[in-house]
Amino acid sequence: DVWIELTVMTAVGCLLSYLLARRSKVSSAQRAMTIDNPLRLWPAMKFGLMFAAVLFLNRWATVEFGQQGAWWGSGIGGLMDADSITVSLAEMFQEGRIGREVVRGGLLLALVSNCLLKTMLAFWAGGAALGRRTALSFAIMFGAGAAALIAGA
Repeated sequence: DVWIELTVMTAVGCLLSYLLARRSKVSSAQRAMTIDNPLRLWPAMKFGLMFAAVLFLNRWATVEFGQQGAWWGSGIGGLMDADSITVSLAEMFQEGRIGREVVRGGLLLALVSNCLLKTMLAFWAGGAALGRRTALSFAIMFGAGAAALIAGA
């Protein structure tokens, strides 16, 4: 049910990324980035452990506290990873533990909390200029998603 809003947000995010990259005054030497081997075992294991921890947190919160727990689990788990929240919510919906609105709201809550954390990291790691661009970009993306939601309602 939320695919239209997510598609609009993705399209707006891609457009903003393209426009910001074109405007960037960073030289090609500064853009060069070292990429590690994606098949290294330790980073893959850390990601797998984090993914499993978020899945466990969301499922535990839902079993322990019902739909209210799914909201809390989505908000907290989204700080680390929104993908695992998506998987967890979909599984619990299929099992009949949560309703469609909890899935939709939990997914959006996970995305918002994830974007808030990324914005804080942008301010911390890249300074005020990067932080402001990141915050504005996320605000525009979520605004476009909200407009799509209102238009479809």
